[in-house]
Amino acid sequence: VRVFTFSVGQHNYDVTPLQWMACANKGYYFEIPSIGAIRINTQEYLDVLGRPMVLAGNRAKQVQWTNVYQDALGLGLVVTGTLPVFNLT
Repeated sequence: VRVFTFSVGQHNYDVTPLQWMACANKGYYFEIPSIGAIRINTQEYLDVLGRPMVLAGNRAKQVQWTNVYQDALGLGLVVTGTLPVFNLT
C-alpha cells in the first residue's frame, strides 16, 4: 500500500505530518498551489505507483479494490485500493 497525501492552496499549518504519512508508507507528498493545478500535479504520482512493492508480502492480499469509476473532479477514470490502517484482529 502506498499513501499519497496532498495539500491544496494556501495553508498556514504544519505539513510535516502529511509528509511523514506519505514517506512512511512508500508514497509521496504533494503541495498543489491551486485547485486548477490538481490534474497536472496528481499525474506525477504515476511514477511512484510504478515502484515495485517487494515488501508487501501477504498484506497485499488484504487490499480491497473498487471497480473503475469516474473521478468527481473530472480527472478521468480511477480505481481505489483500500487497506485497514489498524488491524486489531
